[in-house]
Amino acid sequence: MLWRICRNCLPTRVRLQIKGVNCPDNCVLCDEGTEDSMHIFFKCLNSVFCWQYVGLWSNIQPIAQSSQNVSTVIFNVLQSIGPNNQAVFACILWSIWKQRNDFIWRSETSLWVAVCERGLTLLASWQNAQDSRNRTVVQVQETVNHKWRKPAEGCYKCNIDAGLGVCIRDDQGSFVLAKTE
Repeated sequence: MLWRICRNCLPTRVRLQIKGVNCPDNCVLCDEGTEDSMHIFFKCLNSVFCWQYVGLWSNIQPIAQSSQNVSTVIFNVLQSIGPNNQAVFACILWSIWKQRNDFIWRSETSLWVAVCERGLTLLASWQNAQDSRNRTVVQVQETVNHKWRKPAEGCYKCNIDAGLGVCIRDDQGSFVLAKTE
């Protein structure tokens, strides 16, 4: 999504007109500005409310006011905020674009609060998935790190696997007998 915005590949109304599509150029969210990426994400009042809600407007506003290039704004904002806010920034951008598309293609309207909550929920879900994945990796590593230990002197140790395989070793760790089903 960020790459598409920065490369001016999003099909905004201004972009569509450049490509020869006959459509109005007004913003579908506020009906006031010309719908290009800069307007949709940083100048539309709907987007400003979103950035204020998630606490990023104070970082975005001075950058957006000093540049007309959307990719410059995105790069400068990403450099000025920490990793957690970078993730919030990306998810809110996506959610704003989804709001715009839902209005155009499904005639669905959503309030800016819902746009923000959708973006934050997406981020929380992604973070939960990453946490779950990382816990699984740690569990697998812990399992791999366990080593077989010799039985006490004069005893045998019988290891059984899930496939009904059996291996018996003596107190020196030497193989005695094995059987599989």
